[in-house]
Amino acid sequence: MVSRLALIALVAGLFLGGTYYITKEPIAEQERMQAQQARQEVLPAAEDFEKLDMQNDAGIEEIYAGKANGGIVGYTVKLTSKGYGGDIVMTVGVNEEGVTGVKINSHSETPGLGAKADAPIFMNQYVGKAPEAFNVAKGAASGDDDILAISGATITSRAVTDGVNTVLELYRSELEGGQ
Repeated sequence: MVSRLALIALVAGLFLGGTYYITKEPIAEQERMQAQQARQEVLPAAEDFEKLDMQNDAGIEEIYAGKANGGIVGYTVKLTSKGYGGDIVMTVGVNEEGVTGVKINSHSETPGLGAKADAPIFMNQYVGKAPEAFNVAKGAASGDDDILAISGATITSRAVTDGVNTVLELYRSELEGGQ
């Protein structure tokens, strides 16, 4: 009885290991393609991207310089912010004119509430603006630096806004003027 169980466990383990080995590279390639697509979406003026080797501990995972016609046209930053339901992974594009785009790559926010954060009506509030910092406003936005919160999802709205503010601060302190 024990030997049969051991044989079944061995066979199952071999199948699992084989499946992992076969699918590991296609999954990694798919993740690379999605990351490239997110960078292109938030910084459409860039023709190609060069990864920068910068140390940062503010939840920032990757920083890329977007290039076109031999020069830098902006930067994309992939970072993680803490939302209501867990981590919100986003990519933010920025250049000298301000935020060029924001894309949420993944989240675990509440469906119907915080999950609305990736809707264009919310994300487009950041585009084309370059305040010192964005503020989350409930009810009505009174200025260019105000972001109208998603109704019932203020924590999510603040998490996304904090992420965008982190990128603006990084841009001003370390990236502005090229690297």
